[in-house]
Amino acid sequence: MRGANPSTKPSLLQMFLLSMAGIALLFSAMAVAIWVSSSDVIRREKQLVNELLPELDVVYKLTAATAGLQTQGFLLRSAPTRAELLRRRSMLDTTIEEILSTLDALTTLQPDMSTGILESVKISTDIAIGLAKIKEEQIKLRQQIHNQMPARLGILANLKAYVEQQVVELTEQLVLITASIESSQADNTISSMHNGVFDDKFSQYESISLSLQDHLLFNQDVVELSTLLQSVPLLNDKQELATVLQNRQLLVSALAGRSIYMSQKEHGDSLLERLRQMRIKTADWASLFELQETVLSQEQAQDSLYELMQEQTAVILEKTGTLQIKTNTLVDESAKKTLEGLNQFRVLPLLLSALAFFILGSVSYWLLYRKTVMPMIAITRQLDNVGSDRFPQVLPDYSFKETAALSSATKQLDVAQKDMHAKDRQLQGINRDLQRANEDLQQFAHIASHDLQEPLRKMQQFSDLLEEDYGPRLDDEARYFIGTIRNSAHRMSVLIKETLAYSRSGSANQKLTRVDLSQLIHQLLGEMDVTIRDADGEFQIDDLPWVLANELGMSQLFRNLMVNALKYRKPGTPARVRIRTDHAAGKASGLTHIRVEDNGIGIPAKYLQRIFIPFERLQISDASGTGLGLAICKKVCEFHGWTIEAISESGVGTTFLITIPRLSIQNHAAS
Repeated sequence: MRGANPSTKPSLLQMFLLSMAGIALLFSAMAVAIWVSSSDVIRREKQLVNELLPELDVVYKLTAATAGLQTQGFLLRSAPTRAELLRRRSMLDTTIEEILSTLDALTTLQPDMSTGILESVKISTDIAIGLAKIKEEQIKLRQQIHNQMPARLGILANLKAYVEQQVVELTEQLVLITASIESSQADNTISSMHNGVFDDKFSQYESISLSLQDHLLFNQDVVELSTLLQSVPLLNDKQELATVLQNRQLLVSALAGRSIYMSQKEHGDSLLERLRQMRIKTADWASLFELQETVLSQEQAQDSLYELMQEQTAVILEKTGTLQIKTNTLVDESAKKTLEGLNQFRVLPLLLSALAFFILGSVSYWLLYRKTVMPMIAITRQLDNVGSDRFPQVLPDYSFKETAALSSATKQLDVAQKDMHAKDRQLQGINRDLQRANEDLQQFAHIASHDLQEPLRKMQQFSDLLEEDYGPRLDDEARYFIGTIRNSAHRMSVLIKETLAYSRSGSANQKLTRVDLSQLIHQLLGEMDVTIRDADGEFQIDDLPWVLANELGMSQLFRNLMVNALKYRKPGTPARVRIRTDHAAGKASGLTHIRVEDNGIGIPAKYLQRIFIPFERLQISDASGTGLGLAICKKVCEFHGWTIEAISESGVGTTFLITIPRLSIQNHAAS
């Protein structure tokens, strides 16, 4: 591989930082250019925001305040009470103060225009004060009319009540006389029809009728006079007021003439006296018509003042309108200049942006694509040939440290891959040799077990024949020797069988099927029936799950555990063995635990890790054995991916805990 050392080349980070520094300088230059070219536009915008727009806002406020001044003048005229008049006068003062403060806020207002507006505001203020004074006097007069009206109407009401009382009395008299006349007419005698009594009654009837008619006409005039008095406060025109005053005089004259006429007759002097008393009571009262005429005169004065006020406010509005036009003109000019500046300015950012994008694109193409992406693609393509003869012997020289280091690593990977292939081929040869040796060993073990069994059977048979044929002639020592030969041959036979079973327990050829552990253990109990009776044993088998396992391996596992429990029982104590599923222990972890518990002699804690070692027999009991039973159990569990451990206490008993993964459970009947 040619090229410079990767450590001497610049790194991608360095080039990236250098590029970013250049781009930062470029954008800084662009920012300075934009700042300089936009300074004039920003200055005009600041003037517009800080001066012209606030000035225009003040002009609008002045226009609104002037319109409010007109409204306040109208509201002064329509104030119904003095308290409301004072409140509206206070609102007028507030509006005037607002106009004056607005004038002070105007900076572009010319002195002559300011003086004219102030003069108009002063005149409007004086007019408003005059309106307020006239209105206050008008309210007083209206209150005076309102106060006198009930008394005058009360006098007329009393007079009306008196007349109505007289009408009632006259009506009663007329009814009595009418009844008397009708009674006289009922006599049907000529003498009674022409006598003097009838004439007197008829004359009396005529007199009472005329008096009743006079009282009714008098009462009608009183009602009309009351109606005229009630209409006085509602009159809004002096001509109407004069007409009503003329009608009032006519009614008063009519009442006076009728009362004089009635006084000359019977029952007429009391009305004349009452009219005289009414005139005396109202002699010191101001005329309602004169008060209403004054009110109407004040209304005309208010109209004149309000017209003058409108003229002055119109002057203010005209001047503020001129000021508004001037301010709008300044705003328009500033906006036009700003627009011209923006039109000139917008070309510069476009040019600078195009230049920046060109430079940025060039740098990105060179740095990211030419010097990074393309080398990565070339190195990636070389990865497909790593470890083969197609991998190039000489690699290109890359510019950056990272790509050069990656290329060097690819070369090293190629060397390592080729070395790995060589070692893999060696390992495959070793595995084939090992597999052949393992197969030869298993075949040798199978053949050796059968070949070794034949001499052992002959030793056992001839020992039995020797003892049977020559037993009486042999002494005790000879019989001891023969027994020793027989026992050794039997032990050797058992050892060969156990060794063969141990070699087969971990064979990869074992077939996995669904196994019902409960049924399998019950079958084992039937096969071990004699052994169980000899040990006075008792087994309690709970409901166990179905598992995916080798059935022969399961038989070896549980047979050895059951035989172990019977073999290592306590002397003089019946063996009690329980095989159950521990649901609580594996519930959280998703595992299934099967416990094989006995009440045997137990195992000391220091031996718990050694009991699964092949041919390891603990000298804690005189029970016979080869030391392969628990080793076979462990090998069976390891083949299935299970675990087995012992939990024991000396003199109490031993528990073997078998842990089964969830994948091996086929039908957990106990759940």
